[in-house]
Amino acid sequence: IIRLKTAQAVTLDVESLRIVSLLLDDSQWQEKLTGHKQLTLPKARNIKIAWSARFNDSYDHGIFPGTIVLTDNWFPAIKGMMVTYRLQASLPKGYLAVSEGDTVTLHHSGGRDVITFDFQHPLPGEEGIGFVATNRYHIREEQVDGVLLRTLLTSDMEEYATPLMVQAKILLARYQMLFGMYPFKRLTIAEAPTSSSMSYPGYVLINRANIKGLPEDRTLAHEIVHEWFGNGVFISWETGNWAEGAAIYYADHGVQEDTDNGWKCRRRMLLGYLDWVVGKDEFPLTHFQSREDALSRWVGYGKGALFYHAARRELGDGQFTAAIRDFLARHRGQVATFDDLRKSFERASGKNLGWFFKQWVTGTGLPELSSSASVRPLKDGRYAITLQLEQKGGQVPFRLSLPLRIITPSGERTVLVRMDGRTASTVLETADRPSRIVIDPDFDLPRILSIDERIPTISQLEAEHDLQVMGRPDQIERFIPLLDNFKQRGVLIKTINPGRDFPGYRTGGERRLRSAQGSHRSKGLNVGIPDSELADYSLAVMGRDHPVVHRLFGQITPVLPELPTKGFCVVVFKNPLNPKRIVAIFDSSDRDETRTGIDHLEKHGGYSSAVFSGDTLVDKKIADGARGIVVPILFETNEP
Repeated sequence: IIRLKTAQAVTLDVESLRIVSLLLDDSQWQEKLTGHKQLTLPKARNIKIAWSARFNDSYDHGIFPGTIVLTDNWFPAIKGMMVTYRLQASLPKGYLAVSEGDTVTLHHSGGRDVITFDFQHPLPGEEGIGFVATNRYHIREEQVDGVLLRTLLTSDMEEYATPLMVQAKILLARYQMLFGMYPFKRLTIAEAPTSSSMSYPGYVLINRANIKGLPEDRTLAHEIVHEWFGNGVFISWETGNWAEGAAIYYADHGVQEDTDNGWKCRRRMLLGYLDWVVGKDEFPLTHFQSREDALSRWVGYGKGALFYHAARRELGDGQFTAAIRDFLARHRGQVATFDDLRKSFERASGKNLGWFFKQWVTGTGLPELSSSASVRPLKDGRYAITLQLEQKGGQVPFRLSLPLRIITPSGERTVLVRMDGRTASTVLETADRPSRIVIDPDFDLPRILSIDERIPTISQLEAEHDLQVMGRPDQIERFIPLLDNFKQRGVLIKTINPGRDFPGYRTGGERRLRSAQGSHRSKGLNVGIPDSELADYSLAVMGRDHPVVHRLFGQITPVLPELPTKGFCVVVFKNPLNPKRIVAIFDSSDRDETRTGIDHLEKHGGYSSAVFSGDTLVDKKIADGARGIVVPILFETNEP
């Protein structure tokens, strides 16, 4: 039943629904009811629709024995209007349900439980509401600062109820301090019957793996941030999704900042941007709606979070927090845009920030820097540093505030250097002779990482679409799932001799680079490929004892982690012949372990090595890399 304040025309999204009857102000709709994705109705004040549908298309959306999960296109949704909801569900006894609702009542009728959800916060009609119910939930609830905090877990997850409640309290207090009061009267944390964790106005669905991983797992924090960013204030999809960047910044990044490891999170974002965005079809944040692939992920989530960090640096902590609170309070219950966010930043800072948003939000790309410094002694015993900076590439230069760390025998200090054009020059003085100068050592600036800062990661391997793959014919059987994975994601596999290296297996994208002659010589020290070809591509080496490993690394052949009796591992190195490329060395006990390990690689993309035994991650490491751009220093020869 749709009740409108005044008679007006409405458009309904009815995709996948079968309309049984439709009344407009008690008059039967005379037009055809079936075959529509949308229905545009004439003016009316009251609309009554009966419909049916079959929901069993996926585990994330459907009606199953003991469980109901309805999240997408499950009722006629009104497009282009803000609406409030009242939902009544008649369920068999013993079911507990969650949906949008500040007021929830239960009564019994005809041997069934009737649950009513009243939600008087206007929501964008096209986004609809969700509904999840199961006969396996157990409930805990507690009043926390005027908010009814509830957990809904199944019997075999009950042991996590207390730590989940504790973590929810901590996060609720944390974000109320940062953002202002929680937007709703209740916060329900429900175990998701789905593979995905999601946030809705007033409740969060979180999957079992994320619950078990608390408190290290940051999914709950991410989804609770969305209660303010995306549910308290709604996203204007046409002008860009500002909420995902905020959730990453305040959850994933914020938790790491607590232990002074925020720089690691920012470095990972910059590495992901480098792997998946640079040189690809990048788009501005104003075009980001949701994560569809790796490119959209690293633009919307990665660059989106870096945008918030850049704004915090530009305004300072106090003004930045004031701006965020102003934005969330001013637009609560409304659809808001990046432009609304800009106005809040400008109100809090008193600055015109049009250039800032043009640079980081409506523009594309990140700056790439090169630098040099000359040092000369002064008569009073001090030293003058002349710093030369340049932004490389053909794009419009960025306005930057560069953190510059100067290290001397007596200590170190950090200064900010402004750069408003393609080049900049500045002179600084120090009391001692500088031994080292580093630009942006904590990765505070959204920028392209230098070669020395780039660490080899599993993510970089997954971003590669040209791989030279090497395997030994007598060992290739256990790596067949890896070849299948390369084929499925469209990797152009280059190999010395496909028929010989991978007998009986056709990769589909394979291309012969060299003749088979000399491809595997008896001493195992020559793989028949010149260094120029080994440098041109990233390499995927199947087996830690493949001769190309010794060929590349020589006497400093790296030590790989020990493989479990049943296990799979990958270790990624910089290619010694070309630091822009990588060498990924795989090892596995058997085909099944390879298949299982591959399934877990994406979620560990920020690591340089990972070892699995079945579904369990038993070891992970991140390679070392430079922290910041090390500035070459030229010392004048007339130094006393």
